[in-house]
Amino acid sequence: MLLIIFLFMLVLLAILNYYIGKTLLYPPVVFSLWWALLLFSLVIAGDIFYEISAETLLIYFMGAFAFSLGGIIPFLVARKNIKSVYTIQKAFEYKSFHKKVINAGLLISLIVLPFFWFKLREIATLSHIDNFWVAIRYETVYGSANLGFFRYFLGVLNLFTIFSYLESLDKISKTDKIKAYFVIVIAIIYNLLLMQRIGIIFLVFAFIGVKFIYEGEINFQFLFKSIAVLVILFGIPAVLLGKGGSIHNSFIENIKGVSKMVALYTLGGAVGFNNVVMNPSRYIGTGFTTFRFFYAVLDRIGLAHYNLPKMVPIYTDTPLPTNVYTIYYTYFLDYGYLGVFILMFIIGIFSSLVFKRAYIKKEKIYIFLYGMVFAGLIISCANEFFFTTVSYWIQAIIFLYIIYRFPKLLLQPVKRCVEGRS
Repeated sequence: MLLIIFLFMLVLLAILNYYIGKTLLYPPVVFSLWWALLLFSLVIAGDIFYEISAETLLIYFMGAFAFSLGGIIPFLVARKNIKSVYTIQKAFEYKSFHKKVINAGLLISLIVLPFFWFKLREIATLSHIDNFWVAIRYETVYGSANLGFFRYFLGVLNLFTIFSYLESLDKISKTDKIKAYFVIVIAIIYNLLLMQRIGIIFLVFAFIGVKFIYEGEINFQFLFKSIAVLVILFGIPAVLLGKGGSIHNSFIENIKGVSKMVALYTLGGAVGFNNVVMNPSRYIGTGFTTFRFFYAVLDRIGLAHYNLPKMVPIYTDTPLPTNVYTIYYTYFLDYGYLGVFILMFIIGIFSSLVFKRAYIKKEKIYIFLYGMVFAGLIISCANEFFFTTVSYWIQAIIFLYIIYRFPKLLLQPVKRCVEGRS
């Protein structure tokens, strides 16, 4: 009964947000509708999962409400005559530069791929685990294996892949589109080799967000096709790692097992977080998890010393075991109810700012960032993707500046010089 009440409240909040944003792409609409869908799925699931307490459901609604309040701010503080730095229309001036970037990125990713494979084989060889794929996953997540350069390369490759997909939405030649799609395939291969499901989930939903905001509407056909592909890609690590499937099982058995894992990954976090709320002392760490990046910087430059924990939560029962706890996990453990409200309010402001420039001004930099925001909101059912990944957002902004602002700064003076001579 409580689930239905809070589900109804989230639906009403989504309707109110739609009235404010005038589109389903408005981040508060996306977030409140997504969490309403999650609660609805839990209602349908019945006794498959443990019951969620009123305290936890209140946090879910409070988070969506705070996010919605933050989302209003950019519209209340309206800036007149915002100069569009890099719109879709202006982007065509630098197509030749972007083609060269995609060609170079494609070539580099192909050259690095065999070296990445050799690194993974080295890690698996040194592991005490016989199963190659399990060894890769265990050593890179829980063990002491250091991917070094490849870890940073994969992060940049994922950003480059979103850029390539964004460029493929423009009116470009068939050859250039194929190259962009090839980049996507290679990035997925990298993530699959590392058994990194969250990377694949991030990419797919970033693509969905980018396409929706680029076209200014929701393409349901593209949405369903993308989710179908995602389930297949999600199933590959599940089978190879023996999590929901096995290479020894039949096709039907693997479908059932993978379906159960998809449900656990999607809904298990909301149930798992309930255990955190009910017994926080079992999960609490050093208190430095949410803003880990800043403490890590201070520790690295020697201004302070912090014993930073690994970003790998312990397992809990839902009753199925899981170690994903929603976006609220670190907020609640570090700062309690007030922290949840304030941090979700801040994310709401940021998301709405990005949406405003992407949807209204059609600036490519913000279309790209909206894709990341969209992915982060969907991933919120399992993980946090805003404060704990500040370093990645900084990398993305630097990447976008180089890709979209650098050619403008470099080529405009040249263009003026040529026009002046003529």
